Amino acid sequence: MSEKVQAQAGLLWRCWDDEFVVYNPASGDSHYLDYLSGEGLKGLERRSMTVSELADELASSCDIPRDGKLQQYVEQMLASFSDLGLTRSARS
Repeated sequence: MSEKVQAQAGLLWRCWDDEFVVYNPASGDSHYLDYLSGEGLKGLERRSMTVSELADELASSCDIPRDGKLQQYVEQMLASFSDLGLTRSARS
């Protein structure tokens, strides 16, 4: 997937240690996110990214290996975000 995605506008956040809860006013739904997913969605609020770009950013900012497992995690995470209405395609 080389398409860039970005976070939906207007998300509201609560953070505790390594956990996040994000509220999407557009849907009225709240979602619990683990640390890596929360950091990923926060990154997508800052700028639109491809799967590979987001994996690179998470590896760097979270000091974790940039490997196939992370790539797969990010792909699944973005699919989940899309299903939940937390992200959208970024149009250039």
